Amino acid sequence: MGAMRIPSPLRIAILIFLLSLVLRIAWAACAHITPIIDSREYDTLAVRWLSTGNFGTEGRLAYRSPGYPGFLAAVYAVFGHSWKAVAIIQALLSAMTSGLLVLLAAHVLSPRGSAIAGLLHALSPPAIAYVPILASENLALPLLIVGLLCLAIADSHAAPRTYAAMAGSGAALGLLLLVRPAAVFFLPAWLLLAAYSPRKRVWRLRPPLILLCMTMLLLAPWLARNYLVGLGPLTLSTTGGMNAWMGNNDATERGRFCGPALAALSLGDLSERERDAVYGAAALAWIRDHPRRYLALCRTRAIRLLGAVPDPWARRYLAPTRENDSAILAASRRGKGGTEASPPTLSPNLAARWRAARERNTVFLGFLRSLVAPLTLLALILSFLRWRAYAIVVLPALCYLGALSLVYAVTRFRQLSDPLLFVPLAGLLSDLLFGSTELGTRPSRGLKLGVAVLVVIASVVLHATGLAMRWYRLAPIR
Repeated sequence: MGAMRIPSPLRIAILIFLLSLVLRIAWAACAHITPIIDSREYDTLAVRWLSTGNFGTEGRLAYRSPGYPGFLAAVYAVFGHSWKAVAIIQALLSAMTSGLLVLLAAHVLSPRGSAIAGLLHALSPPAIAYVPILASENLALPLLIVGLLCLAIADSHAAPRTYAAMAGSGAALGLLLLVRPAAVFFLPAWLLLAAYSPRKRVWRLRPPLILLCMTMLLLAPWLARNYLVGLGPLTLSTTGGMNAWMGNNDATERGRFCGPALAALSLGDLSERERDAVYGAAALAWIRDHPRRYLALCRTRAIRLLGAVPDPWARRYLAPTRENDSAILAASRRGKGGTEASPPTLSPNLAARWRAARERNTVFLGFLRSLVAPLTLLALILSFLRWRAYAIVVLPALCYLGALSLVYAVTRFRQLSDPLLFVPLAGLLSDLLFGSTELGTRPSRGLKLGVAVLVVIASVVLHATGLAMRWYRLAPIR
């Protein structure tokens, strides 16, 4: 008998899309989640935009970008104010991401390796947990993968297909920035990959110009609107300064959200634009005055983004039962000082059940990350040996994670970078499991396997004993 024929990447992508879709539709259908915090704000913006035709609220005209609230408004316009309808559509988008990731990985890996990359996303508990949440990552991630896939297609074809694919990549980038402004940190890598082909080793002028023109064309209406309402030219969002200040101040220990930092500045009656400028200036002044502390915060943020600390949103909604949703909602409203009308009570029995569920979710996701994180780091290091092949995914991921480490980072931000890092991880797993050479012939398979086992054991032990938390937390300034 001849050798078993391996299906084409497109067929693999379709199969993984279907598997991912079944899992996500089932999850979305059974989940009970009431929007809180950021999710509730997205929902409120969408409903207000749909009913009044105006986006934003007084004093927060560009605090949120319009991409995700516009997506919600479109769903509500067709299906009514239905969170379940949003969850089902987001299940479809997430399943598409699994399939598209196979096609993107196929530009780097063999069909077998690209199938592993798609499966890593299709079976990822955090990726599944996010499906019914009103979170912009659900729309941003497929746009990210589509944009990079268009870049990869442009690099493997000649004109005019190259230009058409580059225009598609620019359109996806523009939409991505309207959905999540933090995606601007992908921009340097995106432009570099448009201007330089690592595989062909040539520099190009026309492709990046096409990409930039298409991106600006998509952004132009939003930028023009912000200019007309007094937010200044080229204002994509007014959260940048605030995020920088929250991540870099005396009160923060981990370089993430820090409520006391917001109350530390007296802003008075400043406008939205002026508030953002004050926050940004305060962050820069603090960094200049505390260089060593700032570098330590950068280290903490980088380790958190690449490390094993569970995503709190995934941890919260990994068991999205009706009872847990009631407990989460009650705790959220109680945390606001009872300002909500008739908040539900959090009974001792319900509170105990929720604490137990949250603890189980934390242990499970923490253990999973303690396995995945060291293997991903090892795969990243080995991918540098074949950087021309892996640049299409590794360069954007590292650019994004590196920039976040310098400014402000929460573990939620990993949702955009993890699927890209699944590609080198899939290469490593393929080499270890099947003896392939996705990451090259050196080091040998035996050495790769030995190092992989050692780093996984060390990671599990460090996180199980709590010793690893010393890397995630800094002592407060006295």
